[in-house]
Amino acid sequence: LREAARLAGTYADATTAKVAVITGKAVGVAYTALANADLTIAVEGCTVAPLDPKAAVTVLYKDELENGTNIAADTAKLAARYAADVCSAAAAVEAGLADMAVVRAAVVSALDMLSTKRTQRLPKKHGNMTL
Repeated sequence: LREAARLAGTYADATTAKVAVITGKAVGVAYTALANADLTIAVEGCTVAPLDPKAAVTVLYKDELENGTNIAADTAKLAARYAADVCSAAAAVEAGLADMAVVRAAVVSALDMLSTKRTQRLPKKHGNMTL
């Protein structure tokens, strides 16, 4: 927790352009804390969700799973469909969680776009956290 608090504090104090690149699984509160950036890029193939797709399926499709014959296979199939439909990069852009969904090659051009952005703040005498 201490390292996460330091990371969040450093992230909040940053005066340069903040870019969040989501490449793997952004599940839970870590996405909320760290993806609040000037530009959020979701790379194709990533998962953006408040809950793991397998856990979400067990809650949302409980009746279907109980009526099925093989719960493990049905859960895996529904979780894959749920992840593709609701938790994909394109779904994150539609929901407003990301600014763009790209392939890996487009990340460099997006970073070049923000290379000159600076935020003006009052000078500090000293910081609050020791890093």
